[in-house]
Amino acid sequence: MNSNENFLDFQVKFLDIIMCPISLSTIEDPVILIPSGQIYDRKSIEAWLKKSNKDPVTNMKLPFAKLHPIRMLKDVIDLLK
Repeated sequence: MNSNENFLDFQVKFLDIIMCPISLSTIEDPVILIPSGQIYDRKSIEAWLKKSNKDPVTNMKLPFAKLHPIRMLKDVIDLLK
């Protein structure tokens, strides 16, 4: 694999990371859902949690839900705008 292929592979993987699995849009305000460890856009996961007590990706029943901001990822996303 040459350096161009490596870079393209990185771009694809990074775009997957910054896509919210609920809205399928680029994450604006990344948060990690504790206890599942999944990353979501804050608005999308807050709306989801109002109607469900399960993680939308893992379908894991959540005994509680805490959202923790991921500031470094937000800074990187903001740089790409």
